[in-house]
Amino acid sequence: MTEWVSVLWAGSWVEAEIARGRLEAEGIDVEMRGEGADAPYPVGPVELLVPSRSAAEARRVLSLDPIPDEGVGDDNHPNAPRQG
Repeated sequence: MTEWVSVLWAGSWVEAEIARGRLEAEGIDVEMRGEGADAPYPVGPVELLVPSRSAAEARRVLSLDPIPDEGVGDDNHPNAPRQG
């Protein structure tokens, strides 16, 4: 029997789904628990759980910055809008 451990409490289902997608993309199984899970529009905090054997890797994945801000606000960045 798999022992599941909590790796994240998300403030919303949207945040939880994003975290879930990141974990599943790395091959980590995820369960989500929270109030209103069966409602058409669930709200409230959500707990993400993973198998105990994957907990360290899941925490590592979740600690990574998902969207690097490299080049943000840099007019010399190759993707910066061109003037005139």
